[in-house]
Amino acid sequence: MKKLFTVVLILVLALSVPGLALASNEAEVTQTGGGNTVTINQDGDNQATVDQNGENNDAVVGQHGSNEMTLLQTGDGNDFALLQEGDGNSASVSQSGNDSFASVTQVGNLNTAAVTQSKSSSAEVSQEGDDNSATVTQGAGSYHLANVSQEGVENTATVTQGAGDSRVANVGQIGDNNTATISQQAGTSIETYVNQKGDNNLVTILQRSGSDNLADASQTGDHNEVDITQQAGGGHKAYVTQVGDYNTATFTQGTGDGTYAVVTQEGDSNVATVKQSGGPDNKTTVWQGGNSNRAEVSSQTHSGNNADMVQTGDNNNALVSQGGWNNAAEVTQSGEGNDATVSQLGLDSQSVTVVQQGNSHEASVTQYYGEGNEAVVTQGDDTFEKHGNYAVIYQAGSNNIATARQETGQYNTINVQQDGGNNSSVVIQSGSNNSATVIQGTL
Repeated sequence: MKKLFTVVLILVLALSVPGLALASNEAEVTQTGGGNTVTINQDGDNQATVDQNGENNDAVVGQHGSNEMTLLQTGDGNDFALLQEGDGNSASVSQSGNDSFASVTQVGNLNTAAVTQSKSSSAEVSQEGDDNSATVTQGAGSYHLANVSQEGVENTATVTQGAGDSRVANVGQIGDNNTATISQQAGTSIETYVNQKGDNNLVTILQRSGSDNLADASQTGDHNEVDITQQAGGGHKAYVTQVGDYNTATFTQGTGDGTYAVVTQEGDSNVATVKQSGGPDNKTTVWQGGNSNRAEVSSQTHSGNNADMVQTGDNNNALVSQGGWNNAAEVTQSGEGNDATVSQLGLDSQSVTVVQQGNSHEASVTQYYGEGNEAVVTQGDDTFEKHGNYAVIYQAGSNNIATARQETGQYNTINVQQDGGNNSSVVIQSGSNNSATVIQGTL
């Protein structure tokens, strides 16, 4: 038997108590079904509206100050808890389906929280400070979990989780004017974690489809930016750690399974870009320590490609482009103003290692269409007193080996061109202002 009742409660205090201000609280409760419970505790000038349709739904509301809230629960076994302390806080929650849970805590002024979820989902929002905004939307699917914690002023968090089961989104913001936007669409077993400490940081994460994807972004400092897009495929993993100011990291992980990328930025104004698409098991790691470094993995198509980049110092640039299968590129830059470009578009198992120590070294390695090629470039040494070396290696066949070493001198030039197959070249230059050119094969 359905049971319907409406309670409108208005408390007017202080009319007969000297020195006590007028308080006007309003509570409206509508319940349809059986076994539903509502508890409301208001102190100040608050408004509460609760509508529960179904069986065994529970709502607990505590408001202190001048706040407002709205709750709609449709289904069975849903739970809701709210605590508001301060003025101008607003909470709006809608739960449909069964066994969902929502909790909102707002301490401060002018905070806004909106939660919409269905089918056994859970959402927790905690706001401490002023003018913070949190929006959680969890659609079709089951066992979605969203947690948002905000401490500071004018932070914004938006979490959208669509069709599919078993999704997790956690956002932690400490500071002012931080923004986190998470969109997890079709797929299952998708996880996202965002932690922001500082001011004016930005994270945008889009996971369109696939399963077992993970995105993790951590920012400590000011004005940092992270953009992660994980599209078709499954098992994508993206990790970003930024410590400093004005750093930027951009990830695109597309078709194929099991792509893996890690970017660590410590310093200011560093930029890292990673694009992985077209095949499974591509891996990229980028570590930047210093200022104004640039690292880009422009494309990793097909499968099994690895790129490892380390930049220590300032104003270093590294670009790696890899197609084919099982290629490996390692670039290490220590100093200032070094430049390295690596292009591998061959069939299988090409390898490049570039090490630059000192300032203003330039290295370019290209290995096209072949397989089994190896190239090594070493410029400068650990004294960091050797500068301005230049090396170019081009290999267009298969099973070529080229080594260019400019370690104990500066302003040296090496140019190696190898076409055909099974060529080998080793060039070592010591001193300054030397130049060597090697041409082998059919050109």
